[in-house]
Amino acid sequence: MLGKPTESSNQTVSLYYLLMAEACFCRAVNSQHPNVVGELRNRGRKYLGKASCGTQVSMFSSARAQFESAQASV
Repeated sequence: MLGKPTESSNQTVSLYYLLMAEACFCRAVNSQHPNVVGELRNRGRKYLGKASCGTQVSMFSSARAQFESAQASV
């Protein structure tokens, strides 16, 4: 038991990066500055890449849809 990595620690790391990505995408939706929006989206994508879990990425589809609709209205 000691010294063996557990699966829950890997899930915690993935969850951390997913939460960071969500925060970036949500802040991008609410930002009024185009340069900031692009940077936040790029950071969010990097965090999603670090999370490296394919199925949980769909959690952020609603944030992405909100972002795209906000960009279309500008």
